[in-house]
Amino acid sequence: MKSKIEKRGKYLKYFETDYHDFGPDICRWARACFLRKKSVKELIKMWRKKTGLKGVAILVSHGIPRTRKWFFWNENRRKLVQTWIDENDGSYVALVIAVCNPERRRITSRKSIVLHAVNNLHHPVIAENGKRIRIYVPGTGYLW
Repeated sequence: MKSKIEKRGKYLKYFETDYHDFGPDICRWARACFLRKKSVKELIKMWRKKTGLKGVAILVSHGIPRTRKWFFWNENRRKLVQTWIDENDGSYVALVIAVCNPERRRITSRKSIVLHAVNNLHHPVIAENGKRIRIYVPGTGYLW
C-alpha cells in the first residue's frame, strides 16, 4: 500500500488512503470516535495482555457503496476491507476501520480485535455515543 502512512506515538499507525480528501483532523477524529470509550480501552488492554500484541492500526478511507463486498478506495483503485484486515491481522492488537460500510458488511479476524462502523460514518453520531460501532473479537465474534 503506497498510501500516505502517518505514525503517531509508539503504538498508533494510520493508513490514510485519501488523505487530501479528509483533511488533517480526520485521524484525530477516528481515534476519538472509535477508541475513546472506557469499555473499548479495557477490552484492548485485556486483549493485549492475552495475546502480547501491541499497537492500533487505523484505516481511513472512502467506502464504496452498492457492492456485494466491502471495498475502500486505495490510490484510485478499490481494495477489499477484508484483505486489509488479513494483511494487518496479528501485527496490531486492534484494527480500526474508519470506512463507510453502507451495505452493513461483516468481517472476520484471527488475531486482532477489529472495530468498524455499522454503516455510514457520521461524525457527530459516533462521537456522541459510539452506537454505530461494531467490535469483532477473534474466537468470539461480534460483541455488539
